[in-house]
Amino acid sequence: CFQAGKCDTLDIHPDDPSGQDIIPSQPVLDRLKALGAEWAFPLHARDKLVGLLLIGRRRNRGPYCAEDLQRLRLLARHVGAAVDRLLLADELELVGRMSRGMAHDLQSLLMPISTFLQLAHTGEAPPESRTELLPVALKNLETISAYIRQALVFTRRHAPQFRRARLDLLLRRAVELAEAQWRQKRLSVRVRAPQEVMVEMDEVLVLRLIGNLLANAIHAAPTESRI
Repeated sequence: CFQAGKCDTLDIHPDDPSGQDIIPSQPVLDRLKALGAEWAFPLHARDKLVGLLLIGRRRNRGPYCAEDLQRLRLLARHVGAAVDRLLLADELELVGRMSRGMAHDLQSLLMPISTFLQLAHTGEAPPESRTELLPVALKNLETISAYIRQALVFTRRHAPQFRRARLDLLLRRAVELAEAQWRQKRLSVRVRAPQEVMVEMDEVLVLRLIGNLLANAIHAAPTESRI
């Protein structure tokens, strides 16, 4: 009920449980009572249930009135909104860090390509110089294409689609997408995963999750180290 957003209040000690929109199982009620909760309010962020605001007994031992409960519902909504802003800030920080790193890397990758095109256009350099630069320029173009593919994975809007898929292959796919980044720092990345790990999941969202973790690891790893 909380997950679907159909109710916004739960009385842990109701006089008449049948009058509530939601009747939790006894183990859930026992757990909430053990925490000293009198009322529970859902915390929503990104249209998802991310937690519960639990309210204990009043100091004067009196009941909560309707006005009290309305204020607590409002408090729960404000807390959920704050969590939502924190999640957005984390995402923006990651995007900004990735963008700064990508901009620096792309600038370095484009320099040999630009030099090669200038030499080819003017014809001033000897043929052997252009021959030496050509493989570097082609390799850098491949790396830039890999960056673009990775960026597209992270920026497309996506509706969740769950199905059984191999997690081990998804791990290796994430490493391939980030290859330009970890090679730029001369890192070695090793995937340790059992073969044919079948998981019920949304492949795109899990790929983004693994990609975020790997991007953080690459950012934190010293040059010429291992992940």
